[in-house]
Amino acid sequence: MGLKGKVLLVHRDDGVFDELRQTLQSLGLEAFRVSSCKEVQSRLNGVGDFLTVFTEGRLPDGEYRDVCRIASRPVMPLPVIVVSLYLDSMENGASDFIVPPFLCTDIAHVVMTAISDGLPRRLAVSQHAAARA
Repeated sequence: MGLKGKVLLVHRDDGVFDELRQTLQSLGLEAFRVSSCKEVQSRLNGVGDFLTVFTEGRLPDGEYRDVCRIASRPVMPLPVIVVSLYLDSMENGASDFIVPPFLCTDIAHVVMTAISDGLPRRLAVSQHAAARA
């Protein structure tokens, strides 16, 4: 498929995410894993080199809403995709939600949509930050 870039996977040990990681890698994306909101905060501090974040619904120290809040940071906000059937996730800050099985074409579409939908906001934020510097 030819996608390039990094995605952040936020989950505890879970076979579902192993399948997702393999699908993302087959699309050409590098997948990095953390398992808590605290680790998301730490990983997303600084340079915004991730394209998107995939998270499970519940984490040891929070839930997907917390990941959405962290990823909406002022410097380079990132789209969050919830890997669960949370129908209200998009009303609570997520870009999308997905459920297994993960087909390459579906995942590619979800990633591309999340990136393109979030691009105007990311550009506006980065231009605003550059103007303030």
